[in-house]
Amino acid sequence: MSPRPENLKEGGRVAYLKKVDKGWKIIIEIGTDPRTGKRKRKTRIVRDIKSEAEKVMADMIKQYENGDLLVDASNITFGEYVIYHYLPDKKNEVEYRTYKEYYNLCYKSIIPGLGKVTMKEIVKPYYVKKYLDGIRERGRLDGSGDLSERTLSYHYITINNILEHAVRYEAIQKNPCSVIKPPNPKKKKKEIVFLDFKEAKYVTVSLKDNWLYPLVFVDLNSGMRRGELAALQWSDIKFNNNLIHIQRSVYRKKGEGLKFKKTKRLTSMRTINVSPKVIAVLEEHREEQLKIKQSMEGYNPHDLVFPLENGNILDPDIITKRYKRAIKKLDIKPHTFNDLRHTHASLLLAKGFSMKVIQERLGHTSIETTQIYAHLIPGVQKEAAMALKDIFE
Repeated sequence: MSPRPENLKEGGRVAYLKKVDKGWKIIIEIGTDPRTGKRKRKTRIVRDIKSEAEKVMADMIKQYENGDLLVDASNITFGEYVIYHYLPDKKNEVEYRTYKEYYNLCYKSIIPGLGKVTMKEIVKPYYVKKYLDGIRERGRLDGSGDLSERTLSYHYITINNILEHAVRYEAIQKNPCSVIKPPNPKKKKKEIVFLDFKEAKYVTVSLKDNWLYPLVFVDLNSGMRRGELAALQWSDIKFNNNLIHIQRSVYRKKGEGLKFKKTKRLTSMRTINVSPKVIAVLEEHREEQLKIKQSMEGYNPHDLVFPLENGNILDPDIITKRYKRAIKKLDIKPHTFNDLRHTHASLLLAKGFSMKVIQERLGHTSIETTQIYAHLIPGVQKEAAMALKDIFE
């Protein structure tokens, strides 16, 4: 058996040299053929010394990573292009969670539906239109109903994105989506749920003995995002001045777990005033933490205000899940933890605070984003009309 003196394995690809007569054979394995299950390879013979062959191999790997090392596009299927060229590039362009959405849609629907069409054929609009008509007629995979125009639009956008990628790398000459009328989803306004004063107080009182209590209390009084709460450190709390500095967030990075990152916008990096009651709740919470820290070695190494019970970083998704579970037992309308942020804004608005103040506390980039709360408080418009009546009468 010929030795493999040099190999590179990354993301399922293996590149290596094999000694042949008067030179070296470069072999790059680029995955598995979805139709046959056999391994796919790109090879080249270099009639030269090993060091020269290694340079050529390195160049081929670079070409592959740049999407330039394509096989003849007329001889591969649309499915092969998606698997070996589009998805690897997309993985490097977007966050992992977004990539998984592309990945799942491609493997669950687009590849089964269009995967066997060759790249030579896919330029004909017929195939993409037939696919869209087919999934519209078929409906949901589980048979539970029709697909919404919004979902159909997502399929169309993804296929269009794949074909634009293929045009960019000259695998095809034109994108057939350019002549296909896209689905036209009706924009559905996301319903915002908020609690009134009585409901907000009921939640805090009911969760007084719950692990979530200080976290919920601070959120109702600050409007912070989940990731901001999870990343808050004790050094960010200015107890003497009743201030909270918000400058980082927690996110999940593939293969590395939970990480800290600076808030994405300057408006998100902010300082907010809180009431003495919030400071008192935080002081009591800190005392409880110190007791745990004394009995548990290595507890809370990041000095977090809201770590997990064992002192590790708190996943924002855990906040959502635990809150959902906690309020199930309460006699209150369905809402999410994120709705507490909306509640904070709504209560301030009901108390007469300006949109500008609310924008700054929530860390919104523009006042337009904050305007979504303007219609939420019943009676605000009526109160405004009555105020004008008093002025002009």
